[in-house]
Amino acid sequence: MFNISLLVGAKKALAEMQVLFFVYIGFVFVIILLYFCDIKYNEMIGSSAVKVQTAFRLNKDLISRLKVKAKKENRSLNNYVETVLMDIVYNDPNDETIAAIEEARSGKPMEKLDVDNLEGIVAEL
Repeated sequence: MFNISLLVGAKKALAEMQVLFFVYIGFVFVIILLYFCDIKYNEMIGSSAVKVQTAFRLNKDLISRLKVKAKKENRSLNNYVETVLMDIVYNDPNDETIAAIEEARSGKPMEKLDVDNLEGIVAEL
């Protein structure tokens, strides 16, 4: 005689194994992504970046704000300022993004979205 509870238990175990498998695959994907991001970052700044000590005179209020932001991200002030500067220097927007930013800031009325024709809009893309 066939025991239905064995079948239910087997299906449940299979579902749990599938979830664990996808969690594992996701974890492996994240590790690979982090590895390649680190390689790209090292290519961008050089894997053995030479640090140069320098001094700046900055507004006292600005320093206070930077310290607060650095603390929120659990970073040293030096590391936080370096990261912010690297983002600014190495992440230049392309021409299309610059044009979109200028258009948004110009105050011109934006094109109205025809929500009744979303399929047509998607097809145009």
